[in-house]
Amino acid sequence: MSEEQPIFKVVDRRPFNPDGTPRELTEQEKEEAERAQKAAAVENAAAKAIASQAEPDAQAESTLRPAPSRAARRSAQSPGNPLDDPTSFSA
Repeated sequence: MSEEQPIFKVVDRRPFNPDGTPRELTEQEKEEAERAQKAAAVENAAAKAIASQAEPDAQAESTLRPAPSRAARRSAQSPGNPLDDPTSFSA
């Protein structure tokens, strides 16, 4: 068996030099940054479109659901005896 060592190339993509000054980007890095920026803009636009479509659906659902009763609101506010809960650690 031949013992081939894998070759790794480490690329520093930090935007600053070790002394804190801004680093000059190569043409390839500038192109990659522009592509990433365009992709992020497309993703943000799609997310906004989906969110705007979901808002009317959420409003319609909230109008269809009945309001919780007073007893249901009280039980949600006060958990009761924690020993009654079989999933609690103290049980």
